[in-house]
Amino acid sequence: MNTECSICHCETCELTDIRGQLYCDECAEIAEGEGYMYLASPYSHPEAEVRRRRFDAVCKAAAKLMLAGRVVFCPIAHSHPIHTHGVDAIDHDFWLRQDKPFLDNAECVGVLMLRGWDTSVGVIHEIGEAVDAGKQVIYYTPSDFDIEEM
Repeated sequence: MNTECSICHCETCELTDIRGQLYCDECAEIAEGEGYMYLASPYSHPEAEVRRRRFDAVCKAAAKLMLAGRVVFCPIAHSHPIHTHGVDAIDHDFWLRQDKPFLDNAECVGVLMLRGWDTSVGVIHEIGEAVDAGKQVIYYTPSDFDIEEM
């Protein structure tokens, strides 16, 4: 029997079943809500291959959260394909401006803690904005989604 929350992966003996998924009390409010999670992760890196692997990892995490019943907006999943059409992949000001409306309107923020998350200018900014707005921040390790550490 699953004793783990489908969103934050905490282990508790009291879980609520919502649409076939189990949630702790705090995440049950999110799962029942109409809002979405903004899923942050590090992306910028001088090597294109590292950016591609980070993109793949956060897409896998987003997919698993969606399959668990969560509505997710993932800026990297949205932006990585767009940059291939002439937009600078690591122009922080450009991407922060593009992502701001989604971050502002998110119900909560998830952080995929890939290597470099704690020094990422974008992730640090996104966490700060969420905390300032009183939003829940949920931290995920790569292993929460069967992602190999990079």
